[in-house]
Amino acid sequence: ALEKAVDKARIDAAEVRDCMELIRHKEKSHRDKTDGIRTKLKQAQDVQSKLSLDLAAYSKKAKQMVEADLIISKLRSDVERVEDVFNTSMEMYQNQCMEVERIDDNISA
Repeated sequence: ALEKAVDKARIDAAEVRDCMELIRHKEKSHRDKTDGIRTKLKQAQDVQSKLSLDLAAYSKKAKQMVEADLIISKLRSDVERVEDVFNTSMEMYQNQCMEVERIDDNISA
């Protein structure tokens, strides 16, 4: 009877060791999966951070482009006004030249 009890105890101990080994294996597998998930989460956060930085840079460039377009538009408007003033001045100058020629013609006649 004692021998049967010892054999049963050995079998029970072996089963407990096998169960403990299985539990350790499952815990390691779970840890590995959890570490993999953490790594992927960190990678996703890094990508999100880079995309946020890229978006901020693109937004800044877009704002600069809009500002540049406004400056170009104002400069075009200024050029048009200068052209108008120049054309008006040229007309006045030509009219004065024609008036001087008319006066010269009257004096010569």
